[in-house]
Amino acid sequence: MINFNNLTFNRLIMHTINQKEIGHDSARTTISDNLIELDNNAREIIKKRLIDAAGKNTRAFELEISNHVNGSFYDMTSTLKGVADEEFIQASKDIAELLAESQKNRSIPGGYLIIIDCADNDGKFVFIVIKAEPHEALRLEDNSQIKLLEQVFLSPSQKLYKIGILFEKNLELEAVNGKFGALLFDCQFRQDGHPAEYFYRDFLGLSTSRNSKIQTLQFYKKTSEFILDNISDSAKKQELLRALKVMTKSNVSPLLKPSDFADDYLEGETRDAFIRDVANSLPSSFTKDTVLIVSQLNKRKLSFSNKINLVGPEDQFDDSVRIIRSKAQFEALELNDPDYSIIVVKGKPFTNEQ
Repeated sequence: MINFNNLTFNRLIMHTINQKEIGHDSARTTISDNLIELDNNAREIIKKRLIDAAGKNTRAFELEISNHVNGSFYDMTSTLKGVADEEFIQASKDIAELLAESQKNRSIPGGYLIIIDCADNDGKFVFIVIKAEPHEALRLEDNSQIKLLEQVFLSPSQKLYKIGILFEKNLELEAVNGKFGALLFDCQFRQDGHPAEYFYRDFLGLSTSRNSKIQTLQFYKKTSEFILDNISDSAKKQELLRALKVMTKSNVSPLLKPSDFADDYLEGETRDAFIRDVANSLPSSFTKDTVLIVSQLNKRKLSFSNKINLVGPEDQFDDSVRIIRSKAQFEALELNDPDYSIIVVKGKPFTNEQ
């Protein structure tokens, strides 16, 4: 992993990405022709933000470089080590245009694209792009880009940025992912989905297919949704959701194989549908990493059709919550038992969401 404290900042430039307007196919850029000369204060601010980002385990990911054709982010950046300032500035403009072209939805906000040419302690190339989405209107003061840059990193905007990093590994290897590594940080990553696809996939040309944290999340999310949508019997639904949780948490195997869930717990047309809709959309196997779903694995939620929910720790739920299903069970209740509260909920439990 990169030690951001020891990075040397060689060059930095900042362009503006304007939000897509009606009548345009994508966002537009406001381009700068000048490098920004960083003072020590600005360097330390940026390094602190990078260190903070790398430390957020649920929002920082090492991804695979999947797009390395001519005109891709990789193609534009991987050969910039040691080039003249003029070539670096031109490449940065092309990179800004690539990001703008990737923003085809008006819901994607504009912002500032900060591009940094760095080197680590061993002189290896580290290329950083940061998209900062302003929390409030920021303005150039006294035509000073350095002041604007500091505002971006010190204002609430610091919570609204995405970072992509391409770093040199071993240039003697032939494979692209052997030569370079790629890191993504997305502060707005939601743990029920993907990082922003327009940024990591369309702009950076990266793939999540070999990131175990994201693949484990996707397996758990897609399987849960499949069970809730395709299993009508409430008891069977709860049984399968429990089996999914046990399979995901189990330490028996370090790998997750989506097809195993189908083979072990599903039958007939339901099994075939799961293979088609879930298993085939994921790698055949991947390393289990539950960091993004640990809170879901450790709790259970019993939902009713009128939006009443019972939520509790997974390991205590069965001992603490009991559903009365017969007259005999009801008559056996002791109304004055000081250890229990008897609650009547209108409706029937229809999901056991994870």
